[in-house]
Amino acid sequence: MRHLDGLHLLYPFYGARRLRDAIVDDHGLIVNRKLVRRLMILMDIQAIFPDNKGTSKPDKVHRIYPYLLKNLEIYHSNRVVVKILPYLPRAPGFSLF
Repeated sequence: MRHLDGLHLLYPFYGARRLRDAIVDDHGLIVNRKLVRRLMILMDIQAIFPDNKGTSKPDKVHRIYPYLLKNLEIYHSNRVVVKILPYLPRAPGFSLF
């Protein structure tokens, strides 16, 4: 626990896996990740990591496009066709995506 506490003070951003690797490399002790995790819980320490930025939240200025096929009755498989351009026109010629 003393080694774990010292390493956590030096590297507060290390989780159980990297702390385990540091203990094996620095002190030569053979421990597994589960033991390190259990000791971290017992000592009430955890890795410092950035918060979730909320990347799944929609932006307020982003325009919401209407669903254009809402009132269209699709009665067979070829009723709605999507056209995809596999080539983009460029100055010297054409190129793939």
